[in-house]
Amino acid sequence: MSNIPYQRLDDAEVYVSDHEIVITGIPDEDDENHNCDHMGCSSINHVLFRAPLNNPIRKEQTPNR
Repeated sequence: MSNIPYQRLDDAEVYVSDHEIVITGIPDEDDENHNCDHMGCSSINHVLFRAPLNNPIRKEQTPNR
């Protein structure tokens, strides 16, 4: 296993699409830098982290001509 530092969070969820990774959960109460409009939060979840994937998991396939 690699030596990548991590922290286990009981109240967070990770979503991976074909082009981005999104981690949702509850921000710290004193987190003044959290901006729901900027992060794209919904009325159900707060987005804690959002980042594009450099190499999309699924690539669009063009039909054979």
